[in-house]
Amino acid sequence: MIKKQKEFLKEMKQAFPWPKAVDKFALEKAVFDLDGAYQNFFEKRAKYPVFKSKHNKQSYKTNQTNNNIALSADFKQVKLPKLGWVRCACSEKVLRRAKKRNHRISSATISEKASVITCSLLLEKEKATPVHRRSDKIGIDMGLTYLFIDSNGHKETNPRYYVKTQKRLAKLQRKLAEQQRGSHRYLKTQRKIAKLHALIANQWKDLHHKLSQRITDDNQVVYVEKLHVRGMVKNKRLAKHIQDAAWYQSRRFLTYKAERKGGQVLLVDRWTATSSVCSNCEKKKTLLNLNERKWICAACHTEHDRDINAATNILREGLKQIG
Repeated sequence: MIKKQKEFLKEMKQAFPWPKAVDKFALEKAVFDLDGAYQNFFEKRAKYPVFKSKHNKQSYKTNQTNNNIALSADFKQVKLPKLGWVRCACSEKVLRRAKKRNHRISSATISEKASVITCSLLLEKEKATPVHRRSDKIGIDMGLTYLFIDSNGHKETNPRYYVKTQKRLAKLQRKLAEQQRGSHRYLKTQRKIAKLHALIANQWKDLHHKLSQRITDDNQVVYVEKLHVRGMVKNKRLAKHIQDAAWYQSRRFLTYKAERKGGQVLLVDRWTATSSVCSNCEKKKTLLNLNERKWICAACHTEHDRDINAATNILREGLKQIG
């Protein structure tokens, strides 16, 4: 299918002038994206593919060939195919370190969201086997009252960025509903809403990056419960708060950071009883309501904090997995 679509691109270039105005790798990437969209549909991971909207986030990817992607010596400009040299603001420290280590630019992804244009460069380097400097292990229980609770007893406060911004969003959305679609004021309000959503996303990314960095620095192995988020968000009372917490993003950041440092993130089965089992004697409490945050074990009379006890049990179950 991909081969036939690539041949169709050649025919389009001969018939129309506009495909020649853009980078050829951008066109080929669109073909691969379409193929991936159909695969996701047939494997029931997504809905049937539709045309890309010109009102949402826009992006394209291009590959490196014959030095068509490059950075200037002072890192103030980036060279892109068909566009030439474009001014940019970037982290000179990161790029100087990459240049010193002879990292090669593999591809560039240019995206536009909330009127901000970003160029992400993918760099290639020789893969070395990292060795973690510590041997500590930790269990983490994701929550809503607290963002996460670890087996050491630390509780990370949930900042609830989306909930805090709800009133501002609602005000702008009501304003948008009253304006004429497509008018100058309508588009201006639409951009304000997009920037507010981008702010929330960036706040969560910043927090998850900092937390995952600290956790993976201090621990070689991190055990996390494998949550069925898709099923959990069907709860209408908690769906908003579950999506606001961005649990999947947190786990993704933990995973790749741990791998880079020679550590690993291991998942504990979600059907494992963690909150209702005593971490001291492993006696299960028959009935534990959601509003019971503390409870006393009937067998060994140990008083448990529900969340810390769950994190401790996640660690215990994880250690059983690796024997």
